[in-house]
Amino acid sequence: QGSKERFHWQSHNVKQSGVDDMVLLSKISEEAIVENLKKRFMDDFIFTYIGPVLISVNPFKQMPYFTDKEIELYQGAAQYENPPHIYALTDNMYRNMLIDGENQCVIISGESGAGKTVAAKYIMGYISKVSGGGEKVQHVKDIILQSNPLLEAFGNAKTVRNNNSSRFGKYFEIQFSRGGEPDGGKISNFLLEKSRVVSQNECERNFHIYYQLIQGASQEQRQNLGIMSPDYYFYLNQTDTYQVEGTDDRSDFHETMNAMQVIGIRGEDQQLVLQIVAGILHLGNISFREEGNYARVENADSLAFPAYLLGVDQERLNEKVTSRKMDSKWGGRSESITVTLNVEQAAYTRDALAKGLYARVFDFLVEVCGDPPRVWSPPAPGDGRGRSLHQKQANDLVNTLMKCTPHYIRCIKPNETKKPRDWEESRVKHQVEYLGLKENIRVRRAGFAYRRLFHKFLQRSFQGKTLGIPPRVWRVWRVWRVWRVCPRWGTLPVAGCCWGGFGVSWLSTASPSQLFLLEEMRERKFDSFARVIQKAWRRHIAIRKYEQMREEAASILYNFKERRRNSINRNFVGDYLGMEERPELRQFLAKRERIDFADSITKYDRRFKPIKRDFILTPKYFYLIGREKVKKGPEKGQIKEVLKKKVELQAVSGVSLSTRQDDFFILHENDADNFLESIFKTELISLLCKRFEELTRSKLPLSFKDTLQFRVKKQGWGGGGTRNVTFIRGQGDVAALKAGGKTLTVSIGDGLPRNAKPTRKGAAQGRGGRRRPAPSRSAPAAPRGACTNGGPQICRADGWAQRDTYRMPQKQPRGPPAAALPARSAGHKARSCASQSSQSLQLQAQSIPWVAQRRRSLSQRPPPARRPKPQPKAEGPRCRALYQYMGQDVDELSFSVGDVIDILMEDASGWWKGRLHGKEGLFPGNYVQKI
Repeated sequence: QGSKERFHWQSHNVKQSGVDDMVLLSKISEEAIVENLKKRFMDDFIFTYIGPVLISVNPFKQMPYFTDKEIELYQGAAQYENPPHIYALTDNMYRNMLIDGENQCVIISGESGAGKTVAAKYIMGYISKVSGGGEKVQHVKDIILQSNPLLEAFGNAKTVRNNNSSRFGKYFEIQFSRGGEPDGGKISNFLLEKSRVVSQNECERNFHIYYQLIQGASQEQRQNLGIMSPDYYFYLNQTDTYQVEGTDDRSDFHETMNAMQVIGIRGEDQQLVLQIVAGILHLGNISFREEGNYARVENADSLAFPAYLLGVDQERLNEKVTSRKMDSKWGGRSESITVTLNVEQAAYTRDALAKGLYARVFDFLVEVCGDPPRVWSPPAPGDGRGRSLHQKQANDLVNTLMKCTPHYIRCIKPNETKKPRDWEESRVKHQVEYLGLKENIRVRRAGFAYRRLFHKFLQRSFQGKTLGIPPRVWRVWRVWRVWRVCPRWGTLPVAGCCWGGFGVSWLSTASPSQLFLLEEMRERKFDSFARVIQKAWRRHIAIRKYEQMREEAASILYNFKERRRNSINRNFVGDYLGMEERPELRQFLAKRERIDFADSITKYDRRFKPIKRDFILTPKYFYLIGREKVKKGPEKGQIKEVLKKKVELQAVSGVSLSTRQDDFFILHENDADNFLESIFKTELISLLCKRFEELTRSKLPLSFKDTLQFRVKKQGWGGGGTRNVTFIRGQGDVAALKAGGKTLTVSIGDGLPRNAKPTRKGAAQGRGGRRRPAPSRSAPAAPRGACTNGGPQICRADGWAQRDTYRMPQKQPRGPPAAALPARSAGHKARSCASQSSQSLQLQAQSIPWVAQRRRSLSQRPPPARRPKPQPKAEGPRCRALYQYMGQDVDELSFSVGDVIDILMEDASGWWKGRLHGKEGLFPGNYVQKI
């Protein structure tokens, strides 16, 4: 196979160096493995795969691919989709935990300085980024992340091979909720190198915390703890190594103290920890001299400060480091003898005390990282042998790991100089040999790429029909039955691939492509499941939201105003103008200004003349937008949108409404008022009240009266003054207007009771798009003697009973016209009258014999001898105006009584499109009569 075919699955659009997965190496040998790792290391690719095992080479420098961008790239992606990375292994481990519900663990192995600690940091950092959660979960994440600098300060030290070598074994346990949120954790430590407290090898240092304390302590801390230079302390000056290249002990000390604060260690406990650490340093400065074959403290003053820091009596400390008690039993009697120590034994006792104190402090910090601070407890009783403690810790660790699904990271140290791009081939080859990488590759190539128990395989891929698995298999869930079905089954067809390797309880495959295809199909199916759930949940939330909005709006008018029958249960849409597709209207709004309500309403001027306006409500303003014809300039004669008014919501002083079921309301301002009419007044006023309360922290005043008054703006020589609107009881649901002087009388019938409320499962009318409402007031009375379609009588309706809205032909969202339409359309009247005329003609034909005879003769007349001439092309439908209509908007047609209009389009809503004198526009269909 060529290289192109062999590496077809590897990532594209990225630089390739060597082989991403060493299972694909053409030759398996230590030399080939080392050469591939070197090639990738020199090109700054430190990660390589051996199947699911990750190989990591320490670069000894900060790499650029550990940012949030890489976290987003690897989150939810398959292993083969991106270059090898520790984030890919961590994401795979995290997803398997959520999908399979099994414990996962990652085992990081390698020699000192290979990068094990840093790898663990990246794993925990990735998990804290991709897992969700609130404030409590974030606190858990902070503890997990801040435990690293704290434990490194007390458990890491500089060695010959590593500047930040972990001198203890640690096992992090993070517990997750079902949703994948970390809700707790535990850290176990093993085999702390306590001997480093009292002695170090050449070119090595003690634990970091000592040097951090000396460099970063404040002046007050230095005085209280007796901090001196490092060469003053015997436990630090044995190697003359005090500084580490690339390490800032001062800043690290502040980071350590901050970690203590985040984890939850109280201030007094932090001071006690530092006090014990300083006491250990001063304890090491106690020296002894021989006096009569017994040890004596050389300088009694050296006992004072460690005794003060450790909180013990100076004489008591002197006694404990120079003597010991021996208990003996003779028969039934016991005897205690004080044995004086020599110089060597006294030094050993002093060092043992220092190591024991440091181990207790370290155990306390490890315990605090997983639990709240507690009082230090004595160690569990044992048989006194260190070997038993080590065995117990090892056995507990093995038992814990056996309960988890393992993942592996093999860390390699490329050199001893700790410098980037320095490659020591012999050292790397030695690590490749003892890590067993060659044998690992052979196992992966000779064995199966995927091996899974039957019941776990079925549980993970439970959507069998989607994956092409025969339905009969899914009826056999028990493991001991599945293996009986598999031989009859033959092979498992999944996406055109064949599976093999059926054992008694295991299913295996040798081709990774089958596993990848299976996982991709599973991901796609789960994506569709999530979309269905998301759609249902959003629909549920939207329904609840609309119900809540209706109830809030109804509560505003409750017991104050009658409600319309067909609007009380409707859904609130908000944007009835389609503002996303109306840039000519959005130009008046601020950029990204949110729109709460938008609709075409009717505004009445000082003479009660109706004018169309687009009303837009935002969280801070409301806008009134009209249209005017350009009088000059290059756009002369064109109709353009004009901003008529922009008012801050704080300037609104109140809203006045009647107690009837009409659609009128008055917006009161400081200068002048606005007398408006909107069929969506309840929705508009509820949103206005909500925004007003958010801005002013007070309720918007609402007034309900049947006699309203609004102020008009002063213009020219004319005074402003006021206008009155009176509401009286009338007939029907359609408001009838009658203007007289400065008073407008509105007559309307009774609506629903004032205490009517919307029902949760009422006749809610959804609005998929903008619909033009039917006219809201009745047309004027027809002239005497007028007839429809030649009939002798006029067919009329009393009024419109319905107030639903309908889609308008080729028309953007509009409000109601100035005059209302009758309850039935003109076409309906024509059909009614035509049926009456045909019935009368039939009666005449039956009553007059010669009429029937004449009809029979006409029906029996033979056809003409020659073909008749073609009739001239009939003109389009036309209609004659029965009433005068004045267009209320630029796209509406005005006409007088008797005008003949060409009909271009009829619509069921009652608004027709026609042409008159070369001008096209919309007009109400029941103002005209077809001819």
